[in-house]
Amino acid sequence: MARSRSVAIVSCCAWLAQLAGCSLVVDPDRTQCSTDGDCTRYESGDSCSAEGYCVDSSNAGNMENTGGTNANSGGDDTPVEVCEELFDCPANEICSEEQCVAPGEAALSTNERWACLDSLTSVTDPQDVTITLPLQSSEGSALAGATATLCRALDPKCQLEGNPVFTSDENGEIELTLAEDFAGFLQITAENHYDHLYYLPRPRILAGRQPRVFMITLATGTAQAEFLEITLDETRGAVLAEAFDCSGTEADGVVMRLTGVDGATELNYVVSGVPVRGQVETQPDYGSAMIFNVRADSHVVEMTNRATHKTLGNLAATVRPLTVTQVPLIAGLSSTEAGQ
Repeated sequence: MARSRSVAIVSCCAWLAQLAGCSLVVDPDRTQCSTDGDCTRYESGDSCSAEGYCVDSSNAGNMENTGGTNANSGGDDTPVEVCEELFDCPANEICSEEQCVAPGEAALSTNERWACLDSLTSVTDPQDVTITLPLQSSEGSALAGATATLCRALDPKCQLEGNPVFTSDENGEIELTLAEDFAGFLQITAENHYDHLYYLPRPRILAGRQPRVFMITLATGTAQAEFLEITLDETRGAVLAEAFDCSGTEADGVVMRLTGVDGATELNYVVSGVPVRGQVETQPDYGSAMIFNVRADSHVVEMTNRATHKTLGNLAATVRPLTVTQVPLIAGLSSTEAGQ
C-alpha cells in the first residue's frame, strides 16, 4: 500500500505540475523593479517607473491617447488600441490603463482583480474569433491525434448531425473559429485517456485566458484516486474547475461550488500541484479544484470570493460517467451571459 501511494503521489505531482507550468501566473500586488538595473530581464523597457514597472526610457512620460497612436521620440507609429472597459479589446488582450495589452502585462491591484464583474455586456454584433487550444496529456506531452467534436450547449449529448470534428495536430493543437456568442463545448477522445468535455464560454474572452485542455490518462486517474483514498464510481464523472480573475490570472481565494452534490462527491483544491483534502479555497499559482464522483447530469459550477462571499461567475456544464469536464470560470461571466 505504501508503495502504491508513493507512486500515486508522483503521478499526481507530475500531471498537476504540467497544469501549473502551462498556466498564466501573475501576482497583481507584485512590482517588477526598484531600480533601472532590475529591468534587464524584461522586454517591456529599460527604465524603472515610480510605480515599480519597467518602461521604455525613450518613451517614458510621452504616451498620448491621440487616436490610438504611440507618439514616442523614436518615431514609432505603431497603432495602440485605446479602451475603456476591460474587455473592449481584440482577442488575446484586455484593457489596462486605457490601453489593450496581453493579460500578463496588466498590473491589477487586489481590489481591481474583480473590478470587471459588472463590465461585461451582451454581444450585439458577434464577430468570428479564432482560438488555438493546446491539448496536454497528464503524461506531460502534447497530445497529438486526439479527436474533438464541437457541440452546442443545447446539444449536451453532442448528437446533432453535422457537428464539426477536429483532430489535434503534431503539436497537440486544435484551431477553432467561432462566433463571439458561441456557447458550447468540445467533446474530446484520445487513446488511454479519460473522455473529456472542455467548455468554451464567450470565445473572445476565453482566448485572452491562454486556455489549455488537460487530458488525464487512465493511469493518472487511478493514481489520483489512490492518493486521495477515493473509490471512483464508474457511473459518475469528475469536474476540473478553473478560476480566472479580471487580469486573466488563475485566482486564489476562490470557493468552488457545484449544484447536485451528495455524500459521494468530493472536492479537493490544488495545492503545490496536488489536489488535497482540508483546503477551503483555491491556492496561489493554481486557482483550480478537482471534484470527484459528480453525478452524471447537468450542473452549475460557481465561484465565489471567500473574503466577500460575492459570486464571481458561473457556468452550466454537463457531467458524464468516467469523463472529465473542464470548466474555465471567467470573472463576471454567468451561464446566462455565456448563452447557456
